[in-house]
Amino acid sequence: MTKREFDHCFQLADSDRDFSDADDSVLHGCGLPGFQRVTAEPVAVAKFLRWHCLNLNGTWDSSALNDFRSLFRIRVEVVGVPV
Repeated sequence: MTKREFDHCFQLADSDRDFSDADDSVLHGCGLPGFQRVTAEPVAVAKFLRWHCLNLNGTWDSSALNDFRSLFRIRVEVVGVPV
């Protein structure tokens, strides 16, 4: 995942969009050793980011975002990001 792709997914996560229909299960366990590279849609990544990085008070955990940015760079390929 490139920086541009991550930024697009973060913008989706930071929006008011409802992700209840998005399936982010392909990303479950992405921090574990041996996790194989996967392909995901931007809405799945956005749902995952919102669940793991959005604090209950509505602010974003920048440390967690940076961790996932590094992790996703090598473990996630995003399809469907507009050029």
